[in-house]
Amino acid sequence: MLIRTLRRLGNQKLAIMTAAMMCAFTSVPAGSQETDSDSSKTIKIGYLGSLTSIGKEVGQTMLNGMELYIDEIHHTMAGKKVDFIVENDGSDRLQAVAKVHKLIEQDKVSILTGLSLSNVLNAVAPVVEAAQVPLVIGVAAADDVTQRRHSDWVVRTGYASSQPAHALGDYAYTKLGYRKVVTFGADYVYGYEAVGGFQQTFEDAGGRVIQKIWVPLTLKDYSSFIKQIRAADADAVLLCMVGPSATLVGKQLRALGYKLPIIGVAHTFDESLYGDISDEFNGAIGCNPYTVALDNAANRHFVKAYRDKFGVDPSYYSAFGFTAMMAIDKAVEAAGGNLDKQKIAAALRKVSLTNDPRGPATMDQYGNIVDNMYIYRVERVKGKLQNTVISTYPMVSQFWKYKPAKYLQQPAYSREYPPCNYCLEKQSGK
Repeated sequence: MLIRTLRRLGNQKLAIMTAAMMCAFTSVPAGSQETDSDSSKTIKIGYLGSLTSIGKEVGQTMLNGMELYIDEIHHTMAGKKVDFIVENDGSDRLQAVAKVHKLIEQDKVSILTGLSLSNVLNAVAPVVEAAQVPLVIGVAAADDVTQRRHSDWVVRTGYASSQPAHALGDYAYTKLGYRKVVTFGADYVYGYEAVGGFQQTFEDAGGRVIQKIWVPLTLKDYSSFIKQIRAADADAVLLCMVGPSATLVGKQLRALGYKLPIIGVAHTFDESLYGDISDEFNGAIGCNPYTVALDNAANRHFVKAYRDKFGVDPSYYSAFGFTAMMAIDKAVEAAGGNLDKQKIAAALRKVSLTNDPRGPATMDQYGNIVDNMYIYRVERVKGKLQNTVISTYPMVSQFWKYKPAKYLQQPAYSREYPPCNYCLEKQSGK
């Protein structure tokens, strides 16, 4: 009934209804919803992710990583049995709000995790904060949830959208020698933040973004947008696409004869996509805090275990799910198995990981992960495409090398910010 009601409401009514729901939580002291939580033999962890519609690949592979970790610890954390409750948000923020209420009110979970899409995260985060239940974000990358709107109840073990893009912008100028770049980005919040992060560090280093093209994610033919690229004026094109759309753009770029070097952030070159492409991305340069090819003992174990369980290579979404559940496990252990929500939330913000497949990681004061950013080259090895690490930026913050206080004074990255001061013509799609 709640889901049906929410589906009939528009954005304004959703905000009003969410605010009313949150008021119901504000009178409940933290950790008091389940009075016997300290003595319970079970820890309830709720998963909310996209298992259908546009975010289903992300949500399912993230869930796979979490389930693999739970299997490896024999479904036990700090001596308590793990009751892992999975809910599908359908890639829909209205459904997500309903499902998070269900997990908190009916299932009485001690911890929430998951979250595949940034727009869903933005809808859920204020509900979680009002309910005072710890949330560990696995993938959804909306910058401001751990920046201008950070909360003591929310941590992120994936990354902020602009985090790997900052490193790539610096690398493109200082190591690749690019001076003029065209950006080709998905026309929604993740695209704006990733392109914005790249643009800021690239231009701070001395480069110029000369054209910004925004495209929808749901097209089958991107040729009309690709033909707008000012190839004669650019040293490279930055792709910031998600899932199958990245594959489509790569194929169509090469089919139309564009030979510009391709660079891309995170989603663009996820290894889970490589079964669907030939050599469109061969030689491309990307940045991410994880690649299957990372050569460390923890990752070798993770990749083998994942292949054994699921029959395929992990994606970075899978690795992020594994990391999120590891962080939860470490926090529950640090809290001594006490399921008081305030204690778990505080422990999550102090988590330090030394044996994660991604490498070492800590949390910053805003609740976002600080870890290595790997620059990699897409290349064919033993007949198979992989992301081979060619350089490492150690322990990168969501604020890059900027002072957080100063960084947070500037506008959030958006379609309009940073402005395209060096564009040769008006931005496409406006």
